[in-house]
Amino acid sequence: MKYVLYPDYFDPRNTRKYGRRISKPSRKLIDGNDLREILKSLNIHFSERTGKYPRTPWRESFIFEVESEVKKGTLLKMIERKIAQS
Repeated sequence: MKYVLYPDYFDPRNTRKYGRRISKPSRKLIDGNDLREILKSLNIHFSERTGKYPRTPWRESFIFEVESEVKKGTLLKMIERKIAQS
């Protein structure tokens, strides 16, 4: 299945209202490069392009289009664990 991931999902400065999808204990500031490295370490096929997250259209960002067999929520938890380990 194909999913879209935005770095805003993992930005600790965002509230849940503005799109943060990770829990408070694992909140560390990561950017597009960190997310790229995490996806590579998980052996997940992805493509990347510039764009804007719909909840924060005033901020330029990256959009990661991910192909994975796991559900999006499970994929987000896997990325969250990697963030917490770093």
